[in-house]
Amino acid sequence: MGDTLSGARTDADVVWLARNGYPSTEAAQDALLRGGARGGFTPQERLDPAAILDAEQLALRDTSRRGEAMDFLAASAQAGSIYALETLARIHDHGVDGIADPLRASAYRKAAELRGSWPAALAGDRTPLTRQQQMQATLMAHQIIANLDRERQANGLPPLGIDTRPGLDELITGIGTGGGGGAF
Repeated sequence: MGDTLSGARTDADVVWLARNGYPSTEAAQDALLRGGARGGFTPQERLDPAAILDAEQLALRDTSRRGEAMDFLAASAQAGSIYALETLARIHDHGVDGIADPLRASAYRKAAELRGSWPAALAGDRTPLTRQQQMQATLMAHQIIANLDRERQANGLPPLGIDTRPGLDELITGIGTGGGGGAF
């Protein structure tokens, strides 16, 4: 609890973050030091925050392994990692080969929100989108979730469903009373 990277404030929040593939500050620092220098990814690592962080580093820094990294992140999202969806959003925010894709970034962020990461919604888009682009991103987000669920079904797994991060009730109550509910 109290990890500055994740903003966990309760034991329930810590459990939610672990279940959805979020790293601790220490894991994030270790991944940054590795800079994506690692071997291949295994299916057992799909919910491993360190592997997700390594995939992000590879996707942004190593063009020869970008496809492998993006495939791994998609598999992590399919396995249930909400953090992988947020990671895909960040990659598209920063750009692949220097070309940012704000619409796709927004779609992945909204997909994370649909899965239960309300802080992703509070973070908002890095690049302002028009109303039409916002609508397109929302439609894309629903399609991302549908595609993940279709792949899960093909593998004999149930749909992902919604796994709401703890603290939303407190945030809403704080907003209703003018307290803001604190920052996550």
